[in-house]
Amino acid sequence: MFQVVVVVCIIAAIILLMLLSTYNGITHLRQEVRSAWGQVDEQFKQRYELVPALVMAVKAIGGEMVSKLPPVSEAKNQAAVAFNPAQLAKAEIALTIAIRELLAAAATDAALSSDPGFEAIRQKLIASEKRIEQARKRYNDRVEHFNESIIAFPTVITAKMVGLRSQPELQLPTD
Repeated sequence: MFQVVVVVCIIAAIILLMLLSTYNGITHLRQEVRSAWGQVDEQFKQRYELVPALVMAVKAIGGEMVSKLPPVSEAKNQAAVAFNPAQLAKAEIALTIAIRELLAAAATDAALSSDPGFEAIRQKLIASEKRIEQARKRYNDRVEHFNESIIAFPTVITAKMVGLRSQPELQLPTD
């Protein structure tokens, strides 16, 4: 009888150690996802800071490009007040499209494309878009790894026990 109790205790200890180990692993992966999201969010905030300068530069030159500004400002405002990743992603898609359309239209406007102030802002926005894309790819890589981990055995057991769910990837329009 004593041997059975010892064997059961050993098996229970092994199972407990496996659960703790998998929990620590998926908790680490979840933290990597959160950290990567923080980097994406930081890049978005840096882009937000460029939008007012872009608006002012376009308004200073005037012309028909001013009509392209409301979608940019509206999308930036929606992104700034988004309170969850899904809303933020939707607003960021709208902002990305609005900025790209404005910059594409500005390329055909001689007054705007020859303005050094606008050109400097345009270059900063292009660099910002590249940093956002890099951060987004890193985030999506972390999400993919996390999502794969929580459906694999034995971590799926631990993930279900603690209520972890798969995380959505962030899809933004590409060039």
